[in-house]
Amino acid sequence: NWSSPARAVTRSTNERNADRPPAELEWVCPGVCWTSGTGVVRATFPGKRPFAIAVTGGQLPHGSFKEYGEGLEGAAGLTPLLESHDEPRIGEPLTIHLEDMVGGSLAYLFLGLGEDEVPLYGGDFHIDISGAQFWMFRIFATGGTPGLGGDGHVDLPVVLPNDPILIGSEWYMEALVIDSAAVQGVAFSNCLKMYVGDAP
Repeated sequence: NWSSPARAVTRSTNERNADRPPAELEWVCPGVCWTSGTGVVRATFPGKRPFAIAVTGGQLPHGSFKEYGEGLEGAAGLTPLLESHDEPRIGEPLTIHLEDMVGGSLAYLFLGLGEDEVPLYGGDFHIDISGAQFWMFRIFATGGTPGLGGDGHVDLPVVLPNDPILIGSEWYMEALVIDSAAVQGVAFSNCLKMYVGDAP
């Protein structure tokens, strides 16, 4: 199940004890949460009916990218770098950037819903591929001078679907590059974690 760090503080008053301050209760959303843009947090849980609570003065965090995990170096002693400088939000475009590869190489971008650390080709692969919730995309040829270490690069434009169910979801990406200079012929990028935020 996807989870969200969305938090809200609800305030309740006691009519019988009006002189007492309102009680505050922090509410943590463990399901799929999003805002409607009108100060209401909505949530759904597997097998349960959706519900909503009003929130005053609060909103869910914006989308973000976080780089983590060590890659595996290839030609020229460089480790491919996977990054994005955009803010991932539903309905909005973003660009995934991959660089520091051997020029003109073949690469694969893996996308999954879970993280892991699996020994593979002399390195560690950081995406959970034990289940069905992962995808692989083939990049036929990176840019740069063919065979030149560190000269390969590619930009991958993406537009996130404008679907509120994605808000608060976490996605994990890692690239594998065919590189004869790597320990076992495959260089790894770092892993890139994407947290999807609300629409602007």
